[in-house]
Amino acid sequence: YSNTEEWNFSTNTITAGAWASSSATNTARTTLTGAGSQTANVIFAGQLTNPPYANQSATEEYNGSTWSEVTDYPSAVSNLSGLGTQTAALGYGGYPNVTASFEYDGTNWTSTGAMGTGRELASANIGTQTAGLAAGGYVRSPDSYPTAVEVYNGSTWTSAPSLNTGLYGRCGSGTQTASLVSGGQTSTTSNATEEYNGSSWSSGGNLITDRGLL
Repeated sequence: YSNTEEWNFSTNTITAGAWASSSATNTARTTLTGAGSQTANVIFAGQLTNPPYANQSATEEYNGSTWSEVTDYPSAVSNLSGLGTQTAALGYGGYPNVTASFEYDGTNWTSTGAMGTGRELASANIGTQTAGLAAGGYVRSPDSYPTAVEVYNGSTWTSAPSLNTGLYGRCGSGTQTASLVSGGQTSTTSNATEEYNGSSWSSGGNLITDRGLL
């Protein structure tokens, strides 16, 4: 889909919070990823929502009101992950079992170090372009759900302590040394949460609702 919605909450809002419609993206798609903030966002790659469901390389930037097409992601890929800001983003992984990762400087994409484990739907939005983290994901043929975790230093990926449970499509947040992943799925959805302190993963409070592909 091409729909966009913004979330607004402050002590001055009459209601507890509200979603408001914004301008649509230029390319309607699913299984894309992105990075940035509400007023400076970038989205990239993904898959068309109609037959033949082709993978995409389109990149778009959002300024708080409108989307603009910019330099394409270097490959047409779906089910990838992203992190960082609009002017310092990182895209990595994807379908099928992609190891490639690329850095974005607000204008151009540049190839950088490959991941050790090719996977799709790894956790996104943990850390920065020079200190990122990817956890879990999905590997095809044969199907598996790795617990592998890798950290990125701005040029290379290296192995880090593994998750306790292998899931894909988990919601990620935090930094490389203070991370949180929640939800995800294999054959069923999960409410599990894990916290990372830079050296080990531990179980956190479960989500109220089981959910996957967050």
